[in-house]
Amino acid sequence: MVAANQVLLVGNDSGFRHTIAAQLRKLLDETPLVCTPDGLRQYVGPSTDGLILLVAASSADTDSVRSVLQELQLWNFPPRVVLLESAAANLGTALGPLEPRLADRRLWRDNPRELLGVLREHAGRSHAFHDPVTAAPRERLRWRVLNSVPSLATLLETLEIATLHDIPLLLTGEHGAGKSFLAKLIHDHSSRASHRFVSISCQSMPGQLIAGELFGYGKGAFTSSEVGRPGKLALAGQGTLVLDEIDCLPIEHQANLLRVLETGEFEPIGSDETAICGARIMATSTQSLEACVDRGTFRQDLYYRLNVLVAPVPPLRERPHDIEPLVRLLVARFAVKFGKEILRIDPTTFEALRDYDWPGNVRQLEHVLQQAVLLSQGPELLVKNPGPISNHRCPSALSYRPATGALEQSRLAAERLSILRALETNQYCRSRAAEALGISRVTLYKKMREFGLLSRPVRPRPKTIAGA
Repeated sequence: MVAANQVLLVGNDSGFRHTIAAQLRKLLDETPLVCTPDGLRQYVGPSTDGLILLVAASSADTDSVRSVLQELQLWNFPPRVVLLESAAANLGTALGPLEPRLADRRLWRDNPRELLGVLREHAGRSHAFHDPVTAAPRERLRWRVLNSVPSLATLLETLEIATLHDIPLLLTGEHGAGKSFLAKLIHDHSSRASHRFVSISCQSMPGQLIAGELFGYGKGAFTSSEVGRPGKLALAGQGTLVLDEIDCLPIEHQANLLRVLETGEFEPIGSDETAICGARIMATSTQSLEACVDRGTFRQDLYYRLNVLVAPVPPLRERPHDIEPLVRLLVARFAVKFGKEILRIDPTTFEALRDYDWPGNVRQLEHVLQQAVLLSQGPELLVKNPGPISNHRCPSALSYRPATGALEQSRLAAERLSILRALETNQYCRSRAAEALGISRVTLYKKMREFGLLSRPVRPRPKTIAGA
């Protein structure tokens, strides 16, 4: 007997979905799992191997059908897919090279016996789909973490505590390591998920401006302020407010923030009225706040108030097991977004990306893969030797299939020029040049040797004109 959670009905047209779901309910004696193409990732993972009934009500569903098949192909997930088309769909050969991803393709005749035959032939496999509707918040959180960033399983206990209790949370780690992702993940699985998620950067604005953004200001607080304006503390409402790079918050405003954490009270700039912050506050930091306290740039009492629950996020170079799921997720997302017919990722790509040290962490990986997908020219994506850095401070040694010799030569020439300019700008100081390029000294040395740049070029002296 096929279990309801081993069948997932996916489609955009709600009427067509409802018709097929009604038949499934009769056949399975249970309500089947149903989602739209956009919600597919919430149900499927690396281990789910049930049956996806992908439905197309009309030719307008062609793009969504293609997107689902392409994402499943790139994610390398095991579910079998059967396409059910209405008579009006007429997709014909529109699926092209994605057709082999289908286990079966049927014209929908509203025939229970035929549908039962499809279920018996293709469903009934061992690992059921995840159901985010009935799963407990803790289970949903665990699902998201293990399927997206498996190396962060060590943080699961801390993340689960953070979702259950309204206490300050401090996320520490390098730029781009995933602190904001985890903050949003905690918000989405907490009791405040239905309220706003607001973030403010404490690094990008000067002192007085950050105070106005955070606390708001009253009418007439500044020369040009004819009306008051609420700050992020008020705009977050009963949701979550993330103070990004809190180590950069000027010390003159830290006492006011400490008061918010302890009592919830604050006054907008230029106002005598006390406001109440009902939001849950999280903070991120790239620096050790304890070291900031020692330097006198961060209040000790505020540090103690924030240090209740700490989640240290490791850099990507220490999480090699996250590379493949992140690459598959990001390539699938960008391929669909940019309409690129990428169907495979060369296996050597994962090895090359795992070997790179990623100074910009997940944010840099995302930028590199977006660039790679945009420039792709074939069904297979290949990224190799991601060490060299372009003027945009991200890996530029990207190769695609098919590739031409002229394209490769142009890439190497541009790469050599970027390294040469960095060396000249920094008087051939390798440490500064490597820092400017965003790579390690070891990587810079290897590329200098490859391009014949180990010796500083001798510039010819201008000739002296006799008698001058």
